[in-house]
Amino acid sequence: MHSVRKISEDIYWVGGNNRNLNLIENLFPIKRGISYNSYLILDDKTALIDTINFSMSTQFIENIQHVLGERTLDYLFLNHMEPDYLDNIIKLIQHYPEMKIVGNEKTFQMISQFYDIDIENKRCIVGENDAVLLGKHVIEFCMAPMVH
Repeated sequence: MHSVRKISEDIYWVGGNNRNLNLIENLFPIKRGISYNSYLILDDKTALIDTINFSMSTQFIENIQHVLGERTLDYLFLNHMEPDYLDNIIKLIQHYPEMKIVGNEKTFQMISQFYDIDIENKRCIVGENDAVLLGKHVIEFCMAPMVH
């Protein structure tokens, strides 16, 4: 069952809520679980911003498929680079083989440290102040290291 929230005319939250989690980072207690955030933009091109924890992969993929309908996913923008979030990259590639993965040089270094997958032909490397035009939406990039 999908759980999607419409944020604006073209933007949807497709993440997940894990109310069963008692510790974040296996260290810090949390009382009401955690929300994993990922957003899908529908425009001339479609774009997913970040993936979520692998524990909610099935719901995540169902949410994306529900919002996209018959459309494909053009871009995956990666901001959050933890190994347990990256597992969904493989699942997304399986569902959307033409998808481009957008990130900076460090993004792709980290992916290669965690996974042995060939994404060379999917890489779209961006730098400071670069932009990707989706249609009426423009995604601009700025470094914000160590922000969680």
